[in-house]
Amino acid sequence: MGQRTTVSWTSMITGFAKHGYGDEALSVFQWMESLEDDNVKPDEITFLGVLCACSHSGYVNEGRHYFQSMIETWGIEPRIEHFGCMVDLLSRAGLLDEAYELVKSMPMKPNDAIWGAILGGCRIYKSVKLASDVADWLTEELDPYQAAGYFVLLSNVYAAAKKWQDVVAIRQKMLDIKARKSPGRSRIQIEGNIFEFLAGDRSHESVSLIYDVLDEITREARFQGYNTYSADAFTGVMD
Repeated sequence: MGQRTTVSWTSMITGFAKHGYGDEALSVFQWMESLEDDNVKPDEITFLGVLCACSHSGYVNEGRHYFQSMIETWGIEPRIEHFGCMVDLLSRAGLLDEAYELVKSMPMKPNDAIWGAILGGCRIYKSVKLASDVADWLTEELDPYQAAGYFVLLSNVYAAAKKWQDVVAIRQKMLDIKARKSPGRSRIQIEGNIFEFLAGDRSHESVSLIYDVLDEITREARFQGYNTYSADAFTGVMD
């Protein structure tokens, strides 16, 4: 490139981070930091890419370091997205108390995505007490439609901890407040035709072939060492 700018460096960092290349993202950032160029300085978007790389790669210590460096060295005020990356990183690592303390220290009101990250960590590490505290906040702050997905997460926390009575109670609560989670759907385009897939839908004329291919993909994934996690399936709530 003729001229390397903050934008071009940040684009590389963000691109690596989004595609799971955490080491490469951090290496590019360290290279960027080492430049003696007043026109190339990391900004809030740069650090968002860096923290995203740390979160996706599980680099807790590095994430803590860069979060502090952003504030203390570069004088950048963290936005809610930066807090979100840190909460996600800590929750994935099982540091739920630290994640919760960070949320409570935020100068802005946490959004549902941040609480969702903590609930996801609670599900993985079976932290029922913290999940219940978060659920109380969600009930007070969000309308039933917004809260539905997080009640599903809370139910999954209880299920992972084998607290079946609590699972039933959450399902009943969703019924009582008319909270309903919309089924997941996805679309793909093949040769100019758009196909839509809805969770649990079997109305497509080629449904048998579709599920045969899906089963084959699942078998191949397991053969390669991947494991599907079906404990998060939450069906039959309203049916």
